[in-house]
Amino acid sequence: MVLIGETLNEKNLEEFVKSYWGYVVIITVWKTHEIINSEGESMKKRLRKYTPNMRDRIDLLQGLPNSEVVIPNFDHYSKELGLSHWFYFRDFEFALSPSELDQTTYRIMTELGRIYTSSLKLSVKEDFETITRIIWELMANTNEHATKDHLNEATLAPNTRGLYFKIHESNKINLVTNASDEPGLQHYYESALQEGENKIRILEISVFDSGPGLVKRFLGRAWKEHADLTEDVTTVKQCLIRGQSSVKGPDSMKKGYGLDDVLQLLDKKQGFLKIRTGRISLYRNLIAAPYVATKFPQEVELCDTQTQSANNFTEYPWMEGTQITMAYPLT
Repeated sequence: MVLIGETLNEKNLEEFVKSYWGYVVIITVWKTHEIINSEGESMKKRLRKYTPNMRDRIDLLQGLPNSEVVIPNFDHYSKELGLSHWFYFRDFEFALSPSELDQTTYRIMTELGRIYTSSLKLSVKEDFETITRIIWELMANTNEHATKDHLNEATLAPNTRGLYFKIHESNKINLVTNASDEPGLQHYYESALQEGENKIRILEISVFDSGPGLVKRFLGRAWKEHADLTEDVTTVKQCLIRGQSSVKGPDSMKKGYGLDDVLQLLDKKQGFLKIRTGRISLYRNLIAAPYVATKFPQEVELCDTQTQSANNFTEYPWMEGTQITMAYPLT
């Protein structure tokens, strides 16, 4: 049973569905859970008026909120209903190369560019190939490891995974102030941005999933629920090393390049990377800690989101799945 909050009038209910995350939550649990409000009223009949419209908007990438785009995928539905045509082709096979997602990136940025004038299009033009590569690497990664449990045996149902884009346009003072709840990101903005610029644009790219998470998936049967927190951090560092893989099986030697490639691409823009998974929330400021190729986890720098320390880590409430978020400066 899923509770969606207080009694909602029709306007608020429609806004909840159109909030993206409301839609993602509803569609994730629709087949497996009852959805009620705080008074115990079943909400599916009322929600059904708005969910098809939101699905059509995402399918067309039209009429979406001006500053953000979400493209979710749901494996517990049929492929036709659950897998987005923006990522899956040829009988719902995931894109075989980054170039197959050129149209996806173009449509996303066109939708976001409706309110940011032609100057955004000019800045994105220089970064188009890199942005597309990042999308492909991260979505390919979650396509491989988000649908099965950490033993790679049971298919997770329900499950959700997808892509989130948002443009943050402001001056340095506002961007720093708005990041006050994340000291690591705030420090990044303080060091990365120039004073006096009125139109600083940061592209936020996130890939999320409700799978077992990086640590459980990488360790498999070796995973321990009450391991020391530093062991979890070390495991995430291993996931960032080229050639390491959280995908077990005969094809595992072909995996393990995605996160390393993303770090290299982000390094060229002196960007920011955050990983939230399991009990930990870590970041890398690629101005302070540029990309360095290594085979050793202890040489991969990651800091705690709150303490900003590479040695003192905060234990967060447990979260299934993984969210990888980047701040990508647009030129």
